[in-house]
Amino acid sequence: MNALPHPGPEQWATHRLVSIAARLTERRLNRQLARLKLTTGALDALEAVAELQPATTTDLAALLCVSRQSLGKVLQRLQGLGLLTKEPAKDGRSTNIRLTDAGRSALSTAEDLVQALPEAEAETEFRRHLEQHITELRKTEHTPLPRRDATPGRPLGYPGLPPDITSTHHKE
Repeated sequence: MNALPHPGPEQWATHRLVSIAARLTERRLNRQLARLKLTTGALDALEAVAELQPATTTDLAALLCVSRQSLGKVLQRLQGLGLLTKEPAKDGRSTNIRLTDAGRSALSTAEDLVQALPEAEAETEFRRHLEQHITELRKTEHTPLPRRDATPGRPLGYPGLPPDITSTHHKE
């Protein structure tokens, strides 16, 4: 009995290509981050907290495109590792999440580990295309991204998106 040849990546749908590329990249990064007791999900959360701090779970979940519940588990683990603190916000209804000194150190070390990984030549071009694709997909999202605080030197806007998208697609 002859088995049919399996179709290769050139025959896969785009969503499958992106999913498999993401999983392979995640595995590669997780092998490096394991020495810090981190995962790519934890690194994403630490980076997002650093960008927004103080951050709320709702803002972080929106930025990372994950549910508050799944993010909550990651944040609990990071808090247990001493990398984050949670404190009641001034409004009394939400919680402000901030990096601890250990969290900033772990984030810096993790980013160094990731930067030290050899990058394939095609990866730079792939990254540019992904950035453009994510920007286009965000335009169709119905969940607004968190706004940054209006503090000196930190303009209102959405992290990682060009100003034209933030001003025309996400009104408060």
